[in-house]
Amino acid sequence: MSHEAIPEPLFEVGDSGIDPDHRALAELLDELERVCTNPATPDGRCDHCPERKAHACHGSLKEICAKMQALLLEHFQREQELMNSLPRNAATRAHCERHRREHVNFSTRYNVAAARLNACHPATSALEVETLVLDWIRSHALEFDAELAALLHRSATASPRYA
Repeated sequence: MSHEAIPEPLFEVGDSGIDPDHRALAELLDELERVCTNPATPDGRCDHCPERKAHACHGSLKEICAKMQALLLEHFQREQELMNSLPRNAATRAHCERHRREHVNFSTRYNVAAARLNACHPATSALEVETLVLDWIRSHALEFDAELAALLHRSATASPRYA
């Protein structure tokens, strides 16, 4: 799956606290696409690669996945801080509760996928992780992060009710 044809602005929601993380995530997705530099077969199996090369590819995959996991956790923390800065009302509370649940749900799915990394076929594993993260960021950015950015913008531009 190549997402290089998908413009990075697709992941951008117009908030300087969120967009840099989305760009960094897109860069890691690009790295995942390059895990297997010499796919021996169309199905991404390493049967024809020397064992040393397959081991190196698997090491790269594990390294990228660890970077991605750290970035996701940092991103979720930054968004948590942004959500904590919002005024307390029913709309923001509802959004924040759903948004936090989504982070927990995705973290669980990501951790399960990362734990299943297939040592024999890093190209296949990279594709599985890439697909999981790409599908998630597409929907998450549009559904949750865009709404968070709008709430932050409204909060920043709202005039005080009581002067």
